[in-house]
Amino acid sequence: MAAKGSHSHVKLEADIERCRAEGHWERLRYLAQQLLPPRPPRKAKAARGAHDAGKRRRGAGGAAAEDYGSLLLAEALLEECLKENFAKLKDSIPLLEKSEPKLSEAKEYLTNILSRGKLRVSGLYCHHSCQLNTSFI
Repeated sequence: MAAKGSHSHVKLEADIERCRAEGHWERLRYLAQQLLPPRPPRKAKAARGAHDAGKRRRGAGGAAAEDYGSLLLAEALLEECLKENFAKLKDSIPLLEKSEPKLSEAKEYLTNILSRGKLRVSGLYCHHSCQLNTSFI
């Protein structure tokens, strides 16, 4: 039984990497959702109160898998937003969080990870700035 679980994990990782390499961002979002615990409905979240609004039941992979899934989701959302708004960006028109729900959602995923203290801000910015610099060369 453990071998089957391990095999499915390896397959999921391979699918994720293939989607990232080929730019299949919508499919990546679907795969990354499998790493996250189910999200409670918005009404239920508000009813729980502020003291535990950030706490969610951990999935099978635990906190590390949840963080990885959140990073993948944020990456996919940002890539989709860039793809959809290429003309605006080419003309140096800024994208506003209010008018771009994918930006807002990506920010939410990244903020949640940073607020839990699992990632250092400087490391995250350094990694993404290196990726951005190499992608525009």
